[in-house]
Amino acid sequence: MPEPKAVPTWFGPVDRALFGWVHIPAVPSGHGVVLCPSIGIEGEATQLAFRRLAGALAEVSCAVLRFDYDGTGDSVGALTDPDLLAAWIASIGEGLDYLGGAGAVRLHLVGARLGATLAARAADTRRDVASLTLWYPWTKGSQFVRYQRALRRMYAVGDAPGVADGSVEIPGLVLGAELTADLKALDTGRADRTFPPAVLVIDEVDPVTGQPGRPEFGPDGCTRRSGAGADALFGVELMKATVDESDVAAITSFIVDQVVGAGPTAFVPAIRASAPVQPPDGVPVIERPVSFGDAGLFGIMAEPADPPEGPVLAGSTRVATTGGPVPTFASALFLNAGSLHHVGPGRQWVELSRRWAAQGMRCLRMDIGGGGGSSLLGPPGELSSYPPGAFDDVAAGVRYLAPEDPEEVLLLGLCSGAYHSLLAAPATGVGGVAVLNPLRVPTPSAQETGSTAEPADGATAEVWMAADPDEAAGPGTTP
Repeated sequence: MPEPKAVPTWFGPVDRALFGWVHIPAVPSGHGVVLCPSIGIEGEATQLAFRRLAGALAEVSCAVLRFDYDGTGDSVGALTDPDLLAAWIASIGEGLDYLGGAGAVRLHLVGARLGATLAARAADTRRDVASLTLWYPWTKGSQFVRYQRALRRMYAVGDAPGVADGSVEIPGLVLGAELTADLKALDTGRADRTFPPAVLVIDEVDPVTGQPGRPEFGPDGCTRRSGAGADALFGVELMKATVDESDVAAITSFIVDQVVGAGPTAFVPAIRASAPVQPPDGVPVIERPVSFGDAGLFGIMAEPADPPEGPVLAGSTRVATTGGPVPTFASALFLNAGSLHHVGPGRQWVELSRRWAAQGMRCLRMDIGGGGGSSLLGPPGELSSYPPGAFDDVAAGVRYLAPEDPEEVLLLGLCSGAYHSLLAAPATGVGGVAVLNPLRVPTPSAQETGSTAEPADGATAEVWMAADPDEAAGPGTTP
């Protein structure tokens, strides 16, 4: 019997494409589920949870879409774009239309944290949503902003520069003044909201009442379930986050219990293999998802829509000492940082790779094995910042980018990505390494790293280290 499969794709407007993964069941039941994530560090945690939930739903014949909102993740746009909150809610509608157009006849929304707030708002504008699941929801956008702002203060004393203009820095992102104001005004607990026929609310237990919290969120008669997984998923460091399997089972059962009204149907999603991107002040860029290496690695390739003639690499500009002039490279390999996926810290890898691609470079944002879109290594719902074989994964990325001349590749990494960049450089023979906030670099044994790669003959690489992103400009621009 065939197995469910997950396929990366763009969908929505051609000139403003959204990125997502569509999970195609082996035997479609007619159910189609759109998973609505949170943003920032909560968004990274919901990436982990939704990968697990999507797999569970596909196993019981549901088609599933997990995706990035407009201006977030790998989708087109930027967090500085106007009317972004409205665009996020419209993104959910695009996801519903995508699944419905592929053959799903019973549509469902599942939202986690701020994603639950957005999903409830989107459901209020539709009449084709059969059920809504609110997974540890924020009733109001202001709750999310307040909590995230407090969380940031645990990491750094005081407010970030620019807060006076109405913008807010939260862990993982900076929210502009307009977006912040719109989020604070978002209230999905109002009595005049319209909810789908079936609603499931999974929330923490109120210590006073002993019942699931936020009773004001959701219609009368909705299904409420006490959950114990919020702290394990959202209240710990991302690398320690885990998904409560009882939550996954409850959501899956709730959705499949909804009557489809028809027998199994065909589900044939339109897979869009690439998307045009227009970076600010740049030439058009094409992005496409790629899979490479024996370990099932995943990444997003950003390339100029019209590649420049002749080599981009200027070998004559190379320097012999660390800290000298920055040479120009033909390709750049961006490694994920810690438990963050390939979009990078604060989405900087997305923005930087698109800007460099507009200048003629080929840029690959990749996930080391065990995280993001690459094959999982441990139990479902667990992350690893330093997985075995990480250096072999880096070598696979270099070979994919430049199979004939690794010297044209620049490796970029932050924290664990910096660690992997520095230690993989000798074996891969790359021409340069740019790292931010690297750990103290030991000389690990092959047993410690799981690497089978040998140092390239005569391999040398230029190295730039910085504690500030503006000091790691790389070839000709700043992050």
